[in-house]
Amino acid sequence: MIRAVAVAALGLVVPAFADPPAPAVSLIGPALRVSDFDRSAQFYTQAFGMVVVTKLDFGRVHEMILGFSKEKPQPGIILMQDSALDPSKSIDHGNGFSRVVLRVASLDAINARLVAAGMKGGEVHAPHAGYRVMNITDPGGYRYELVESHAPATEKTTNEPK
Repeated sequence: MIRAVAVAALGLVVPAFADPPAPAVSLIGPALRVSDFDRSAQFYTQAFGMVVVTKLDFGRVHEMILGFSKEKPQPGIILMQDSALDPSKSIDHGNGFSRVVLRVASLDAINARLVAAGMKGGEVHAPHAGYRVMNITDPGGYRYELVESHAPATEKTTNEPK
């Protein structure tokens, strides 16, 4: 009350709420196991107007990242197919969840915070030009893929841990 009277007496304009800072973490999207890439991609592109942003191959695991635009990073859907699984079988949604994928500002900072808190950090990999990735698991067993994507697109990267 005293602050409000002082502010009014001085004629100051004080905003009720300041804009929150930009988030250091943002959601990329769910990673969904699929048995047929083409059929699933057709569903998302036809039903929702999504576009294929990129395709990634990691041995037997293949990923297709779909978004609503190729213009800027935004939430989308990651379709994931494991060639070792029988494609004729339906996906059991009990095991259909793969991981939550989050875009982060600094993998190194997150790793440092985890280790400082006595938790297990993760190995940082650079699987694709301009990206660094770290996988971690929460205490309940849920997996998270953390993606740092501000590295220059021309940076040479490998699948080897740094």
